[in-house]
Parts: sequence; C-alpha cells; structure tokens
Amino acid sequence: MRKYIVLTILFVLPLVVYLFFENLQNDLKTGTDTDLVNWKFISIEDDNLKRIFNSLNTDISLDSNLGTPYVFIVDRDSNLRGRDDDDGVKYGYDSRSVADINNNMLDDVKVILAEYRMALKKNNRYKESLD
Repeated sequence: MRKYIVLTILFVLPLVVYLFFENLQNDLKTGTDTDLVNWKFISIEDDNLKRIFNSLNTDISLDSNLGTPYVFIVDRDSNLRGRDDDDGVKYGYDSRSVADINNNMLDDVKVILAEYRMALKKNNRYKESLD
C-alpha cells in the first residue's frame, strides 16, 4: 500500500468575511474547477487573526480589511517556510503574481514534499529494521 502526503490549504478569515464563505467556495469551484476536499476555511475573531498573522514575523502587513494578497507555507510542524535567494529572505508569496506562485511557491512546496518523502522512507527503513 502506497502512502500519500496530503497537503491542506487553510484559509483564515475574519468573521465578517466568513459570512460570504459559500459564495467564495462556489466561486473557487466553478471558476477554477478545483477539488476543495483538502481546503479548509476557518473564521476567527479579528484580534486572534492579527495575533496569528503577527506571529509569522514577516515584513508583510494586513490591510484595513485584515487581508493580504500574500500566501504563506506553514509546514506540519507549524514552521513558516520560505526561501533565501538573490532577492533576500522571502516568506510570503504574492498571489497576484503568477510568476511568484508558479516559480517560487511551487518550488518551495516541492522541497517540503521531498523532505516529507525522505522522512517517510527513513521511518519505514527504521521500522523494517525493528521487525
């Protein structure tokens, strides 16, 4: 039996925005033909949203609607992931830029998936040596 690594996409929304959740979900389904089975939407109080966002410790700010066009990769150990390249340290990916998502974010997701696969193989080898 093959084990798969499942990624979850999490949207953290202010309570006011969450009221429009069904419309957002329908737009995502029809506009992109995307399977939302691993997409999670949660709503939290404004203060909690600000606290969580500020805990990322990035140079990116929330706008007046408590939103940002930037998306972030947080791994299963709750670590903010990013890259350090010619442009400097980068933790957020600008969702308005197809190039940023396609070139940078996808590469970084591939790195994380490779790390998870290596850890899974290492754990399987360790379990087999115990048998």
